[in-house]
Amino acid sequence: MKKILLFFATVCVLLVAVSCENDAKYTIKGSASGYPDGTKVYLQMRDKPDWVNVDSTTIVKGRFLMVGQVAPGFLGYISIGEDRSMVVVEPGEIRISIENGQGYPHGTECNERLTEFCHSMEIVDEEIADVMARMEAVDVEDTATRVRFMARLEELDGMGYKLLAQVIEKNITNPLGVGMLCFYNSAFADDVDFLVSLSKQIPEDFKQQSYVAKVLDNVKIIESTSAGKRFVDLKMKTKEGNVVSLKSLVESNKYVLIDFWASWCAPCRQSLPGIRQLYLNYKDKGLCIVGVSLDEDKKAWETALGKFGMEWLQVGEMLGWDSEHAAKYGVRAIPATVLIDSTGTIVGRNLESGEIAKILDSCPSLSEGE
Repeated sequence: MKKILLFFATVCVLLVAVSCENDAKYTIKGSASGYPDGTKVYLQMRDKPDWVNVDSTTIVKGRFLMVGQVAPGFLGYISIGEDRSMVVVEPGEIRISIENGQGYPHGTECNERLTEFCHSMEIVDEEIADVMARMEAVDVEDTATRVRFMARLEELDGMGYKLLAQVIEKNITNPLGVGMLCFYNSAFADDVDFLVSLSKQIPEDFKQQSYVAKVLDNVKIIESTSAGKRFVDLKMKTKEGNVVSLKSLVESNKYVLIDFWASWCAPCRQSLPGIRQLYLNYKDKGLCIVGVSLDEDKKAWETALGKFGMEWLQVGEMLGWDSEHAAKYGVRAIPATVLIDSTGTIVGRNLESGEIAKILDSCPSLSEGE
C-alpha cells in the first residue's frame, strides 16, 4: 500500500504553488467563517523541517485579502491558527471560502484542477477512514474479517495512488504538479523509473528553489536504495540503549525487514498485525524484523510497543522526521518497508506483509527453516 490516502486527508486543504512568470501578480480573495476580526492569516511555504511565512494579513468582517508577486513557484499554505488550506498561487484572481477550517480554491486553472483532485481523493479517503474504523473494532483473532478489510484498503489505496500519479504527471511542468511531487515523492519509492522520469521534467526555474532541490536530492537517495541496489548501513540504538548495526543483522540473517513507523501514525498501526504475523511465521526461519521509529516522544513509543505486542527488534532516535535512518533511505512518508536479503541486496521497498510473505515462501531455505 502506498500509504498516501489518510495523510492526504490531513493536507488536502494545503498546497500553494506560484506562477512561472517573474513579477506576476496574484490576488487571493478569501472568506473565513468562525474566526473573529483581527485573526491573522498567513501564506506559508513548507521547507522541511521549517515553515516560512511568505505573507500575512488579518480577517476583517469575515474576509481577507492578499496581493503579491510570484516567481517562479513554491509550495506553501494558507494558515489560520491550526487550520491550513491548499491553494495554488499563480497570476490572476484566486477565490477561497474557508468553513470549518477547510477551503478549496477557485478562479485560476491550476486551482480548479487542484479542487477537482481534492474532491476525487476525498471520496476515496472517506471510505478508507470508514474501513479502518471498522477494522479497529474487529477482534485481533478474527483473521478472516481483517483480511477482507485489508484487501479493500489495498484497492482504495491503489485508486488514490492512481489519482495522485495522474495529477502529478499531467501537471509536472506547472506549480501544481511540482508541488504535489514534492509532497508525495516517497509514495513512488517502489516505482523509481516513474519517479526519476517526473523529476527530470521539472522546469529549471523550479529546481533552484530550496524545497524542490531537497526533494530532487531525496529522489537520488530513493534511486540509490531501490530494489536491486546494495543496502546502506545504519547504526541503530535499541529501546534498551544498545547499539546494533544493520550490517550485522544482514550478515546473520537470511532476510532483514526494516519497518519505518511511528506510534502517532494511524496507517502504521493498521499495518502492525501483518508485520506481527510475519514475525511469528518467520522469526525462526531466518527473518529479522527491525522497527525504526520516527517518534519524538519516547514514552509514547514505548507504550505503543507494549500495546501492539511488538516483540521484534525496535530502534529509535526520537528525532521524528529529522531521523538520519529515514534520511538514508529517502523515507518521507510512513509506514515504509525495505526488504534486504543475505547478500545485502535490497529486494523491494514499500512492500505489504502479504507481498513479503510470498517472497519469503519462494525462498526454499527460509520457507523450510533450514
